Amino acid sequence: MKFTDHFVIGSDQVASFDEQILGKPGSYDNALNNFKMFRGKSVFFYAGVSLRNESLGINRNGLETTEIRFKDYSDEE
Repeated sequence: MKFTDHFVIGSDQVASFDEQILGKPGSYDNALNNFKMFRGKSVFFYAGVSLRNESLGINRNGLETTEIRFKDYSDEE
């Protein structure tokens, strides 16, 4: 394996709503529909990070969960 003395950092994030994984909306209309679904509910975001350095024997992983609570807003808002 090359570069075993280098640090490698990786991360990613995913969101879920009503126990379903959310993808990117892809369009303005889809994003607007998502916001309508979220009214008065919560969306959970999961962010993972990994740090590795083979020569130092470092292999650390972490996961952070964030809950975003949406108010019950109107279409005009």
